[in-house]
Amino acid sequence: MLQDLTPPDHSKAERCPNHLTVKAMHLNPNSPVILQIDGEVPYGQHAMSAKERADTFNLDSGGVGDSLDEVVIRKGGDFLSERPTGRASFATVRKQKKRVNSMRRIQPWHLKLKPICVLLLPLLLLSEWTSAVADEGYRSSYYKDGEIHVNVLGTPEEKPLTSGHWDFKPSWSKTGDMLVFFRRLVNHREVGKWKTAICIINVDGTGFHQLTDGTHTDFNQTWTRDGTNTPIWNRKNPKTGGYQVMASKVGGKPGEEFALTAKTYSTWAYTCLTDGRIFVSAHPPNQPRGYYLMTPNAGRASSPAEAQKAGSRLAPQPRFEAVTCELAKSGTLDRVSISPSETKICFDFTKGFQRKVPGRTLYVADFDAKSRSLSNAKPFANEAGKPVWFDYPRWTKDESAIVYHAGGKLFLYTLADGSTKQVSTDDNADYRYPHAQATPK
Repeated sequence: MLQDLTPPDHSKAERCPNHLTVKAMHLNPNSPVILQIDGEVPYGQHAMSAKERADTFNLDSGGVGDSLDEVVIRKGGDFLSERPTGRASFATVRKQKKRVNSMRRIQPWHLKLKPICVLLLPLLLLSEWTSAVADEGYRSSYYKDGEIHVNVLGTPEEKPLTSGHWDFKPSWSKTGDMLVFFRRLVNHREVGKWKTAICIINVDGTGFHQLTDGTHTDFNQTWTRDGTNTPIWNRKNPKTGGYQVMASKVGGKPGEEFALTAKTYSTWAYTCLTDGRIFVSAHPPNQPRGYYLMTPNAGRASSPAEAQKAGSRLAPQPRFEAVTCELAKSGTLDRVSISPSETKICFDFTKGFQRKVPGRTLYVADFDAKSRSLSNAKPFANEAGKPVWFDYPRWTKDESAIVYHAGGKLFLYTLADGSTKQVSTDDNADYRYPHAQATPK
């Protein structure tokens, strides 16, 4: 965008702000010259170091009063004294910046630029806003070296959202910009013996609160999609080794959590539907071990919110409806995530039924919530089963891509063209558990 700036004071060192235009003063102050260039450009003799002078561009122009439509740019030449004299003006270009694009003379703002800018300003602002949105990328939360970050994928991190603890697996609420994650309070070489606390924090770093007291093994929290923003997670039964699904509320306190399934059988919750059902792996009473869509309830309650109102007066009585998947006959599905439209699903897959972490293959498939079926499953990462930890595939909000971790790095798989690119920026760090903005797993 062209700007009519006042001539620079060459008695002081000055720098231009970070935008695309900078003015090099012509000898005639009423006929300024606009230099279009990418990035920050210092100008004036005192703004140039000895190293920078080697990259100075000489802006050849005519004499005083000449009217030129263009000014030729060439490298080399002498430098300005404190007051510009002779036939040239100069601008210094840092080595890492792009080549100067073009330069042209314009009339003073009160003769030409002002009415044009007034007319074009809305279009220019819209163009800049559109460009900024297009370049923003996918905003996500993730684990990096034990801290939770919220960041645009592919850009360097700034200050972490949490620090001083070991915080895992943030899940982003569908509305309200909140994260639910677990904090490891007691470590053990066997992950199943960790003691953890389920926590909530706003994505701007405010509103932290702990939902559980840290004396349980609570894992893999997420949010319901039914409009209640109910946090749910899996709690280990230390006597049986199985799990039951727990729930609480935003603003809840330790001791206020309640069970959605019983301790007498094992249930592991993965991902939720907008109708309140939860995709689980379970071995319910009088039914085989497998994958189900579970409708949570407590007695007559039909949702986590209603179950909370019922409290402990009624035992959990969920309904389990079997999900069919041909792939499940030959191996294990895990880390399941249903897409925002609830028409696709992604997950990791292990051939056979022996648990292992390295070597999993990531899949995407069609999902039908009405018929409770997965079909047309296709691998998109680690099809060869290399002994590397590929895991935690999660959807972007627009459903065009899936972000996942592999070997301590983050990657983004784009469905349209099948391309994959690394989106973590620090190769010396350990990245895990990515989760895109406003897209509960």
